[in-house]
Amino acid sequence: MPGLDPVEEARDVHKYDNKVVEVTNPVEGGGAAVFLRFARLHRVNDPAVLQEVISRLIEPDVEMDCREIFYLHRQKDGKDLYFFTNISWQKQATMLKINLPGVPHRWNPENGEIEPLYHWRPVDGGVEIPLVMDRLESALIVLEPETPETVAVTKANVVVERVEEGKAQAFGRCKGRASATLLVNGEEKRRFNKGGKVLPEISLDKWQLTPEGDNGLVLENIEMKVEGEEAAGWIPVRPGIWEPQFPYERKSDTYPVLLRFRSEFACRYLPDDLRLLLDGLRGEYEIRLNGKKVEGKKERSELDCDIPQLDVSKYLKQGKNELEIRIKAKSATGGLLDPPRLIGGFAVDLRGKTPTLTAPKKQVQSGSLTKQGYPHFSGTVAYSTDIGLDEAMLQGRKFVLSVDCGNDVLEVEVNGEPAVIRTWAPYAADITPWLKAGKNTITLKITNTLTNLLEGKSINFGLSAPARLTPHNRYEFNL
Repeated sequence: MPGLDPVEEARDVHKYDNKVVEVTNPVEGGGAAVFLRFARLHRVNDPAVLQEVISRLIEPDVEMDCREIFYLHRQKDGKDLYFFTNISWQKQATMLKINLPGVPHRWNPENGEIEPLYHWRPVDGGVEIPLVMDRLESALIVLEPETPETVAVTKANVVVERVEEGKAQAFGRCKGRASATLLVNGEEKRRFNKGGKVLPEISLDKWQLTPEGDNGLVLENIEMKVEGEEAAGWIPVRPGIWEPQFPYERKSDTYPVLLRFRSEFACRYLPDDLRLLLDGLRGEYEIRLNGKKVEGKKERSELDCDIPQLDVSKYLKQGKNELEIRIKAKSATGGLLDPPRLIGGFAVDLRGKTPTLTAPKKQVQSGSLTKQGYPHFSGTVAYSTDIGLDEAMLQGRKFVLSVDCGNDVLEVEVNGEPAVIRTWAPYAADITPWLKAGKNTITLKITNTLTNLLEGKSINFGLSAPARLTPHNRYEFNL
């Protein structure tokens, strides 16, 4: 760097104590070069130091105090577009400052709607916006030109969601007065509204459960016996190439060789639609259940058109059942490549040594369904419950349904009518238009991925916590 002697800088480094000393030199053609002197090397990796220096050299277009929210700024068709994303698994809140003038709008990529953001205020040639983002949530904010009709809410203890016909419509749960400071035509006006009684939140934790598809059980405890090697007995194995798992040298390495695989499960309930998925069977095979050869026509499964299924219901019995799969392997790479998967209308109890089929669960509470009889379920389940609301409760209120269903897809139906779909957090929605006085049926359809069934994992899914129906009072302020 011009004007600096590296030998002297190395010799005098101890003089700077624990401070950061900045030397800035102009660069020919414009700009500046910065040399930072550190007494201690750990300060080199301090992002606050670098951020402070860069912010003095380059005026940031966006300022915020949350390092978990990233953004991109683009200009398109004369508009400034800002894309924000919360990269963390926790909700984040920050005061966002965009250093350009304009009126912020939020573009919703899920439904294509453009929604005005009323909570903001102009400051130092830019705008400040209180930004709250759920885990992994994204937002697209666009600045539009200001008009005579522009209204900004600079301070409020409620949420303003609409401005029309000279009034600001808001909602909230204020035990005292609702208040909002409105900026209209450059003039701030503070408005109040007494509102009504704040009703308690309704917790929904008792549900009727209806799986929209088959449950699954992936059998993991597998043993193998090799023809001609009976002295070795039954050997514990994992799905995959068989020969490297055989612990002894074979008497003969000729092929084909008959491989027998077995696994146990128990039944306290005998489903009439139990099927075995015939997947990962390399070689000619034969299926046996409780010592009997399973006969019947193979059918295409709903899971995959290339994975057939075989009905084994009539071979079941109460208590322990032994499934045996015999495969004539033509090489060392033959055998049972995937674990046996049973599907049908049943629940599963994994508390004992042997997985046990039980009657399907009709009533459940919040908590992962993997611990309530559906450890390997992949698909859609429907939770349903009824609540009673009278006319007085509905009058002048907005009801927001909040659901915690992990990272799965949520569909909400109210009184048999499709209401909303949420593919990611926040899993919350206004369901007021579908509610009525009297009994209301709320149905939550939650869909997970195929991982639990295909990989034999028990990744949590379903309602992680009780759903909440929150009544908010509506408020109105004159502009």
